[in-house]
Amino acid sequence: AGAIVVMSGGVLSPGVSAAEATGVTGGVADVAVAAGYVLRASTAKIGMGGAFAATLKGGGVSSRLVASGSVALGGSLSLSAAVAPNPGESYTLIQGASILGTFAGLPEGASFQSGGRQYRISCQGGRVTVTAV
Repeated sequence: AGAIVVMSGGVLSPGVSAAEATGVTGGVADVAVAAGYVLRASTAKIGMGGAFAATLKGGGVSSRLVASGSVALGGSLSLSAAVAPNPGESYTLIQGASILGTFAGLPEGASFQSGGRQYRISCQGGRVTVTAV
């Protein structure tokens, strides 16, 4: 799988249907795009002004980005919940060999609201996780 760079104004939103996966063309030919909720890449950078959007499913399942190398954060984070998360449910949004930086305005352990729900973020151990509060 190839590298992903999200520039200012761009949004990376993993999770596509089978029909969407077959419709992906040369613009992202070096990135593995398959049906499901996991997008795989070698490295990823979500630059300032860019965004990462994840969908939370029930039971701690979410769309996610999995990189074999490093993931650099800097843009914003957007969450949508398909079902209301239970307090304490944890969702892994990004996995990588290392996580560099944080999402804009969300330092390690920060609490934030998205979609009327409260979450806490962690960017440790090669993972970006959010936990419903």
